[in-house]
Amino acid sequence: MIQGNDPAEKRWVNLEEAMRSREMRAARQRENTEKYRRVQICFTMCIPGPVKVNDLIIRGFEEGRSLIMQELKLAKIPVLTAREIREKTGPEYDVVLDTKDAKEIKMCMTDIEERCPIGRLFDLDVLDVEGKKLARESLGNRTRGCLICGREGKNCARSRAHSVEELWEKTMRMLREYFREKDAENIARSAQKALLYEVSVTPKPGLVDRNDRGSHEDMDYYTFLDSAVVLYRYFKKCALIGMEQDPRETEETFLRLQYEGKCAETDMYQTTKDVNTHKGAIYSLGLLCAGAGIVKAGGYGDGYQKEGIQHTPASDTAEIQKRAKKICEAAGKIARSSGEETRGRFCDTYGMKGARGEACRDFETVRTVALPALLHYLEQYGERETLLQGSESIWEQKAWDSPKDYAGAMTLMGLMACTQDTNLAARGGEYAVSQEQARIRRMLNRPQPLTRGEIEVCNLDYIRRGLSPGGSADLLAAAWFLWNIT
Repeated sequence: MIQGNDPAEKRWVNLEEAMRSREMRAARQRENTEKYRRVQICFTMCIPGPVKVNDLIIRGFEEGRSLIMQELKLAKIPVLTAREIREKTGPEYDVVLDTKDAKEIKMCMTDIEERCPIGRLFDLDVLDVEGKKLARESLGNRTRGCLICGREGKNCARSRAHSVEELWEKTMRMLREYFREKDAENIARSAQKALLYEVSVTPKPGLVDRNDRGSHEDMDYYTFLDSAVVLYRYFKKCALIGMEQDPRETEETFLRLQYEGKCAETDMYQTTKDVNTHKGAIYSLGLLCAGAGIVKAGGYGDGYQKEGIQHTPASDTAEIQKRAKKICEAAGKIARSSGEETRGRFCDTYGMKGARGEACRDFETVRTVALPALLHYLEQYGERETLLQGSESIWEQKAWDSPKDYAGAMTLMGLMACTQDTNLAARGGEYAVSQEQARIRRMLNRPQPLTRGEIEVCNLDYIRRGLSPGGSADLLAAAWFLWNIT
């Protein structure tokens, strides 16, 4: 039974409002028919019950609208005019096309309804040049099935075979499951892209890039590509764990992530033939993927009994990092993960925190150093032509292959200047860390800009000395992830 005293009740649609909305829709269709004499599409959402608008419904509508435009583009059918209406009676999208072939358009729209997992919630009416609506049956398609039982939907509706509550819950479950899967895939792609971007940035002191192996004899650029590909599945699982787990049960969330992290390490080592390419990223990016999943799941609120969870969009990087920090803090003891062996040897002696410490500090270095620097340098590269007029030494002729090379390399140098890098300490000791921090700071703080050539010289020096700032590279990957997901 749908009760009152519900914040969502103010969005309920009564019969009079529903009828008025239908009449206005019909009036718009008549107007378009008279003015254009072309085929029309009228898109609405099939939502049972009195509430026609919430976060999930709007996302479903926007997904349907995107699929319509994609289908029309593939079919090379021009759009004469399009109008979107947002009311409490539900979102609507009217499109007038530069074609008279209503059957072709109906086939395209029916294909969307059949192909998309939430297509059953789309009502894609197609009107011919006379304003007459084409039925699915006219093209030989069966009538639409019932959401609950799959039998003919019209019969179930007439007999009221299922309650409004049943239909509403089924509708919301379809939307939640669809967007959970899609969001998890997007988060995983952002993490995978972050790893690909990090290894692709060239040049990098002592690290594998497109030009050389840095200080690593046991791996090359392609080793990192293979590793990044195999970790996609792990990142998606982390995102789903964040979505599915109660945000308050952070310890349970961590334990699930810990198990998946161990599996991911196994996959990595099998793919790379026992070479450690992304152990640190498995830890840090896994936490961030789970944090992004928690934030995304905040938009899955539905129900008649509540408005829906007040959430921050996944593009809010501060919230993602905050959620990741809480998961990290909940762990009494973590599995052997990013830099764990090094941490045991160096953290107590040198006061270095490693990947876990960075996460427990709300990814402070990523938040305050890496991401702002990345955004700054990407923007600065866009001003290249202006800068060339007054300071050609910034760029050198054909020095940087892309804005991402420039922004990534400069961000990495900034991280090296301030990060207590456990990987660097493992190879060169405490003195190497403090020495290199001071050296990079001098290079960055001088009046003339740092050039690509100077970074390449630094790379040769690191290779000679066997140094590698892998911890800073992991932070750069985290920054690329947060940049990708915005």
